[in-house]
Amino acid sequence: MSDAIFKKRKELLELAVKNGLNSTPTIKCSQELDDMIIAYQRMQLAKKQQPSPAY
Repeated sequence: MSDAIFKKRKELLELAVKNGLNSTPTIKCSQELDDMIIAYQRMQLAKKQQPSPAY
C-alpha cells in the first residue's frame, strides 16, 4: 500500500507542475491520494487494535 501511495504522490506532483495546483486533474489526483492515505491509516489502526494472542 505504501508503494501505491508513493506512486500516487509522484503522479500528483507531476500533474501539479504540468497543469497547476487548481486544475481538475490535479485536484482529482489529490483526492485519490487522500483516500489512499486514509485507507492506509485505517489499516494500521486496525492492526494496532487487534488483541494480542494470549500465551
